[in-house]
Amino acid sequence: MIRHLLKLVWHRKRSTGLLMLEIAVSFLVVFTIALFALRAGSNWRRPLGFEWQDVWAVEVDPNTTSDAEWGPAEAARMRSLLAEARGLPHVEAAAGMFIIPYELSWANGDVRHGQRRAEIYIDEATDGLDATMRMPLVAGRFFGPQDEGSNPPVAVLNRRLARELFDGADAVGQVVNWAEHDYRVVGVVEDLRQAGELSSPANHFIVRMASGDAKSRPPRQLLLRVAPGTPATFEQEVLTRLAPVVPGWSLGVQPLSHLRHTRLQLSLVPLLAGGVVAGFLLLMVGLGLLGVLWQNVTRRTRELGLRRAAGASRAAVHRQVLLELVLITSLAVAPALLLVLQLPLLSSLGFTLEPGVLVAAVVTALLVIYALAMLCGFYPSRMATRLPPAEALRWE
Repeated sequence: MIRHLLKLVWHRKRSTGLLMLEIAVSFLVVFTIALFALRAGSNWRRPLGFEWQDVWAVEVDPNTTSDAEWGPAEAARMRSLLAEARGLPHVEAAAGMFIIPYELSWANGDVRHGQRRAEIYIDEATDGLDATMRMPLVAGRFFGPQDEGSNPPVAVLNRRLARELFDGADAVGQVVNWAEHDYRVVGVVEDLRQAGELSSPANHFIVRMASGDAKSRPPRQLLLRVAPGTPATFEQEVLTRLAPVVPGWSLGVQPLSHLRHTRLQLSLVPLLAGGVVAGFLLLMVGLGLLGVLWQNVTRRTRELGLRRAAGASRAAVHRQVLLELVLITSLAVAPALLLVLQLPLLSSLGFTLEPGVLVAAVVTALLVIYALAMLCGFYPSRMATRLPPAEALRWE
């Protein structure tokens, strides 16, 4: 039966070639949208590695053109600003950070330990970040005042980076190199996803930033953990208290939840746009399939009528047409599927993909394409097989 259907498809290769190309492209589009949607869903269920609730961000702009203008006077003002922020009503903890969670910017590089090298996102923060963002500690400790003047400077890694650099060995106390400088690891925290709930896990390297050190670049943001239920009027109170401490500097205050909302919107826009494009494409492909199948079945009315006259039942003829469509769809999907299964090879280029997400995306795309093909092929084949054999044999 399959051999016979293959011969029929081969004899009509000109008419089915374009149809198969449309099916293959549709499969790739559906797979891509499903892959990113399932990947986002998988990431959403992962722990963030910090708590964003009840955290406010204070943007600090010294109005300098470069870090080279940062001197002892500016460092002292930053130290006073952070101390004043920690003394505000409702504030339970505070820390300075160069790039905060959900911010639309990042700093990346690589870190080395012996012969091992790993790509990282670089985070620079002052003491108190662990209490402010409530980062779960896996091993060791977080940096603090006891690390003032430490040589080499200290840093904290997340679990993913520690596993990649040390392969299960204890990371605490190890020395790593970043930007041609050595850093001693004092602690390991849970995996972080500073870009938000929809982002994938990444390697994070958190360097201790001395807020009063004129040799260190200043933190661009202050993070304030406030008591639950702090009113929105707290924003004005923060500006009223902090602005006189650093005259001439620009300050901006907003809850971290606002940054989170913005980041989620920006992350969802590509998915929604891709979904709309995929929907229109599937609609166009569906209409094209319906038209092509209707034309093919209509042209074969005489052939189908001959089968009916030879004793084949209506159900058997109907089943043959649908099996041909399944075969055409399978032949179209096969090369696209082979292409998709090469995605895990891109892991060496930094494109990480969970096997479960890949399999789920493939299954979703296959189900959608086969369901679309069956839906488009059911009615034309049904209509053709309803003709009486005698009338079908006289069909012109």
